[in-house]
Order: sequence, then C-alpha cells, then structure tokens
Amino acid sequence: MTSKAQFDKISYLDRAGQTAEFANWMAFATFALGRTVQNTPGEVIVDHPATSLDELVKLTAITRLTPVVRNEHDAQAVKQVLEQPDLRSKIVQIVIDPKADYATLLADVGIQLLPIAAGDDSVDQPATAPEWDDRQAEQLALIIDDQHAPNFEQLIGALSLVRVKAEQVKLTFFFQRPDSPLKQQLQQQVNQLGLNQLIRIQDEVIQETSALEQSAAFIVPDIANLKDDNVLTALAHGTPIITFTGDPLGGADKGELGILKANQDTFELAGLIQRLITDKDWWTQISQNAQKTAKPLRRLTVWELWRMKLVTAG
Repeated sequence: MTSKAQFDKISYLDRAGQTAEFANWMAFATFALGRTVQNTPGEVIVDHPATSLDELVKLTAITRLTPVVRNEHDAQAVKQVLEQPDLRSKIVQIVIDPKADYATLLADVGIQLLPIAAGDDSVDQPATAPEWDDRQAEQLALIIDDQHAPNFEQLIGALSLVRVKAEQVKLTFFFQRPDSPLKQQLQQQVNQLGLNQLIRIQDEVIQETSALEQSAAFIVPDIANLKDDNVLTALAHGTPIITFTGDPLGGADKGELGILKANQDTFELAGLIQRLITDKDWWTQISQNAQKTAKPLRRLTVWELWRMKLVTAG
C-alpha cells in the first residue's frame, strides 16, 4: 500500500487534456464521484455521512442524496445540511434506526425516514390484505416529485381515456415533501383544466392515510427506487404497482411481481389501467403476486435491495 508520505499531491489528466490536482485521496474521490454522477445522474446513497456529506452535498452534479445514519455524528452532519436552505433539497430521504437515541435529532426535519432494515416493522405482511371488494376500485395513488413531474401530462392523457361505468378513474397525488412547490403548481393546473373531480392533491403524507392498502393501484414513476418503504408497503398489502421506468428485478414487468410497467404510449397506459380496475380476476392475480414478492423483500436491508438493483441493471 502506498503511504501518504510518498506523494505531495494527486494529478489528474482526462482524455480532453484537462488537468486537476488534489491534496489528498478524499478530495480526488469526491471529484471522481462527481464526474461519474454527472455522466450517469441518479440518487447517491451515502454511508457514514459524517465523513463525507459536507463535501458531497456541494457537488452540483449530485442532486439527490440518501444518507445512511449510523450514529450521533452522522445525525448531526445530516441535520447541519438540512439547516441550509440552499442544500436541504438535495437530501430526499434518510435511512436510520428509528429506535436509536440519535434518531430524535432528525424526527421533525420533514424528510422521509426509512428504517435501516427496510420494512422492519411497517411493511410486515398484513394478516389479510384487502381484497377487490374492500378496495376503492376506481382509486389510484401516486407519489410525485420534481424529477417525475413530466409524468403528470401522460397520466392526464391516460385517465381521460379511462371510463368505468360512465365515471372517470380517480387519482390522488401525494408528495415526498409537505412543502413541495410542485404541489401548488399542479393544483393550479388541475384547476385550470377543470379536473378537480378527477384528481385530488393530498395534503397528508401517504403514510398517514390508508391509500396504500385501499387503492386499486399505486403508481411509482421509477421502480428503481425499490428500497422505498412505500413500495414495500404497497406490495405487502397486495396493491398492484404501475411504473414507467426502471427494471423491476430482472425484467419481470407483466404482473409477475405485482408490478406492471407501462411504456410511453398513453393508449397502452390507459388500457392497462382500464383492465386493472375492471378485471377482478386479473387484479386478484397481480395482488397475490405482490404479496408474494413483498414477503422475502421486507426483511432485506436497504443495502441488499440496492445490490439487487445493481446486479439486475448490469
């Protein structure tokens, strides 16, 4: 192993002839990560944020961070970032042991907290998941964020094509952040288009409602976020999931996992929704598949789920 005493600086030369110099390995690693994320944008999971979060959050190429909090130092580091308005939006969720003493430091920060073992208690398989007759058959639930706001237009187009017993299917929007500026923007669009009877903008966070267990389906714009506790909860309750992007665990997207992947064709999406909320036998089959999928996933850690995603993506 090369000791630190053997070099004074690290020099970097890329193929375009641009150079950069770094005083230590941490500075170089941060730079390299920034370049990688810039080329392949996505969410970065940061383990032990106390050691690197203050540097990573400054990188403009990184826009979505999920810190994994393992001790009080980590919690303090995350809290300090959240107290900076210009950086706060970069942290989209926090992985933490909700029973740890240091969890109280982040209890009221307004960011979704995921248990460090995904689905520790909250996504235990229900004794009986609500069946077709116990659901709001026309109700769809969706969590939307700034990154997936464009799906709004596609959903509007699809829902306008779906009619059940002369009534349009209903869609409830939830947001990752209670103070999301997107909420007001979408509400204005709903009002201007006269869609108040079709779309409801929800003020509550989805965990405070029964939407995940009472809706006919849960729409997840990008299923790549498989570690999301809401996804696991929906599957555990037998709620079919509709997604637009991502590769559901090895490519199964026709309902085998309780997950249905729609392409960018509005008519195809409308047909999928139409069948899902009118074909009781098909819905029941997908609901059962969802419960079977949730059972082995709910005890995996967030890291194990992430590794599964990396493997299937390769």
